[in-house]
Amino acid sequence: MNTVFIILTVCIAVVLGVTLEKELKDACIAEEGASPDAVEKAYQRNEWEDDSKLRCFSVCMMRKWKLVDEPDGSWIPEAISEFISKTYPSANVDEVMTKCPLIFDATCTTSYLLQKCWGDLKLTEVATTA
Repeated sequence: MNTVFIILTVCIAVVLGVTLEKELKDACIAEEGASPDAVEKAYQRNEWEDDSKLRCFSVCMMRKWKLVDEPDGSWIPEAISEFISKTYPSANVDEVMTKCPLIFDATCTTSYLLQKCWGDLKLTEVATTA
């Protein structure tokens, strides 16, 4: 009986996480006017178009993931490290942070380049959530 309860609880948590993620993605698509196809290509196939709306979509998602300090637009390194370790469990966080450094403030361009760097490291292949 306990096993069934645990499995059911995990399934509900996964569904809620996927639903919340879709809501965040849909909100950022609406806010930034990004093409859903461009977002899908970027996040699922690591095919990042050089598009200003996709760039701003990426920083919107990072804000919604609470990886950016809203008042001043700076990165929150501890939150990003935690995000990487939870989202990409087989990734070496220190290596990712070294290869994809948090330079400058969190702008459309720097966020886009950071997420593209993560994709270039093939982190998306081991992602559990995003």
